[in-house]
Amino acid sequence: LALQSKFLRVIQEREITPIGDSRTFKVDVRIVSATNQDLDNLRRDKLFREDLYYRLNVVPVHLPALRERPLDIAALAQHFIERANRRHGRRVVGLSTDASLALSNYRWPGNVREMQNLIERVVILKVGEGLIGYDDLPPHIVEKSPGGSLSELRLPESGLDINETLAVVETRLTLDALERAKGNKARAAELLGLKRTTLVERLKKLHLEYEQQA
Repeated sequence: LALQSKFLRVIQEREITPIGDSRTFKVDVRIVSATNQDLDNLRRDKLFREDLYYRLNVVPVHLPALRERPLDIAALAQHFIERANRRHGRRVVGLSTDASLALSNYRWPGNVREMQNLIERVVILKVGEGLIGYDDLPPHIVEKSPGGSLSELRLPESGLDINETLAVVETRLTLDALERAKGNKARAAELLGLKRTTLVERLKKLHLEYEQQA
């Protein structure tokens, strides 16, 4: 709290006193702050100064955790695969359907940085080129990936996020149809009961790219 008081003075008075100096200096800065803590709760618990909270909370921007953005997982994974390829001279193409679903079902407690490190490790250790398969993923990822058909899907005791679950199922079925159709979008759309144009729009929404196989 003592440090918060000093920081508040910097924001309000726009002046600082360097360590070891008795003089004050005017500053003209813009402050961008970030936290993974719930400052509103800390404020109510008297662990964060209320006046500082309102000084900082001018234009709040909420950045959802990766587990709240299942539709971004495939696109982010592909980005990190391409980055790891360039860094380590590999030629890994992308993710198999099963691997993509396993990543979508994982909760990512370490957020985007955890995914980046995991993808880089998998790219380095993968034998050969081609797609990253389910068996290429570490055990702690695949053991969190529920298998089985949709008829076996049951509501967990702890409940679930219905929008997140539906997004994962949509991604799963879309990727499965594309893999079965060997990338032929017209055939994949037929398997899903969609028009080809609808499937193309859905792929854009899911940030998925899938090349037709020869």
